[in-house]
Amino acid sequence: MDINAIIAWMAQHWELVAIAILLIDKIVAMSPTKWDDLLWTSVKKVLTGAVGKKAVVIVPLLFTVAVMSACGTKDLSPQESFIKASYQTLAVAGTTYDNAMNAVGDYYRAGRISEDQKGKIRGIALKYYGAYHLAREALTSYADVVRAGGDDAAAYKLAADALADIWSKLDDLTNYARDLGIKIPEGM
Repeated sequence: MDINAIIAWMAQHWELVAIAILLIDKIVAMSPTKWDDLLWTSVKKVLTGAVGKKAVVIVPLLFTVAVMSACGTKDLSPQESFIKASYQTLAVAGTTYDNAMNAVGDYYRAGRISEDQKGKIRGIALKYYGAYHLAREALTSYADVVRAGGDDAAAYKLAADALADIWSKLDDLTNYARDLGIKIPEGM
């Protein structure tokens, strides 16, 4: 099978590809063994090496926005679908941040991380917090433009870039916490 045919099939069936990736990630996260996590992590590292860290951070964001934009948005314009899905994405990011910071607090109170480690996590968390609020403001501005009947490409790009930035910052936060052995609960 030709690589172009594979790419074309993946583009045509992106929903199945997204579900498969999310399913693999969830199964690996729930598995009690570390070997499958190591295997999945190595696959992700190969992808990271192939397309760069920024692309690997943006791909889950785009999948999340694409999947959520397909949920209950039949009567919405593409711009309104993007806005709705982006707000849902912000909600997921906010919940993940809250879960991570609650887990950090629990580990700190239990004496499992030091004051310095907590301080470093707090510094990373503040960067995420700022990026989150910037993304929310950029999205609100874009929504105002769309609802006024316009379609500003610069406002859209700002909102999309800000959303990608929060996932990058959230990735930094959760990776550092996990490096310290902190288990971050998933879900809303």
